[in-house]
Amino acid sequence: METLYLLEEENAFLTQNYIERLKKENSEYEIIRYNDKEISFSKVLEDLDTYNLFSSHKMVVFMNPAFLLGESNKEETVLFEKYLENPNKENTLIIVASKLDDRKKIVKLLRSKAVVPNLTIRPFEFAKNTFKGYEIDDSTIRYLLDFCKENYEKLTNEIEKLKLYCYDARKITKKEIDDVVDRYLDDSIFDLVDSIVNKKKDKAYFIYDELLSHNEEPLKILIMVANQFRLLYQVKVLANEKYTENEIANFLKVHPYRVKLAKEKSFVYSLDELLNHLLSLAQLDEDLKMGKMYPKIGFELFINSL
Repeated sequence: METLYLLEEENAFLTQNYIERLKKENSEYEIIRYNDKEISFSKVLEDLDTYNLFSSHKMVVFMNPAFLLGESNKEETVLFEKYLENPNKENTLIIVASKLDDRKKIVKLLRSKAVVPNLTIRPFEFAKNTFKGYEIDDSTIRYLLDFCKENYEKLTNEIEKLKLYCYDARKITKKEIDDVVDRYLDDSIFDLVDSIVNKKKDKAYFIYDELLSHNEEPLKILIMVANQFRLLYQVKVLANEKYTENEIANFLKVHPYRVKLAKEKSFVYSLDELLNHLLSLAQLDEDLKMGKMYPKIGFELFINSL
């Protein structure tokens, strides 16, 4: 495995998917992530230069380092430049960044030293690659794409469900897609949770009204949103304690793929944000059980409180 990668993030899911592929191909490696613009490279360097007690190699992922994105920091730049000239070959550094300032000397140096993979892939090609080992024709893949569009996260989720459903036969037809694929609800719940965390009231109301127009029950929506927040919080806590995805899945008794998606999403939110929303939803649940509130009104008030 190479010691330095630059992933230029256009699609966050495809970027994380590439990192997961690297991790899967090198399963004995420990992976450490930094996803905060305030983290200094000196802190990252500590991990890169620290001896590995439990694994032979580390993969250190550094998301959006500020000194590469237009913000000047001479000390950080000099430190990073020295590392690029003499990287630690015992460990791998993965820089994930968007909108790099190509006028910077340090960015040009990074490009010349790093592996820069092409992360652009169309949904059809992505699906075909992910279905390897299963018999599925092109028209059936396009039939699935009609439901998933260019949402790679939903597409991957549905492919994993289909592969499990057809594990013995190893053949997927339109009938299996009709039997397995969730056409609307899962996608909308993810979007609703994102809108709530990001305090986008108008979007949250719009998605909620859309769900109601599809005859989804208010109580069911509330339960699914609460479950999603709970999973995000639990996964983030356990991931911070350095549990692996499989260990988290076993501990929480959920499918490993749900843990994978939740872990990727949890990096965007703080623990306090997730906990505050969980507490609000728990209070709403108690009010509903005591008959103090109707589900529809209660959830609308919850959105309005953002």
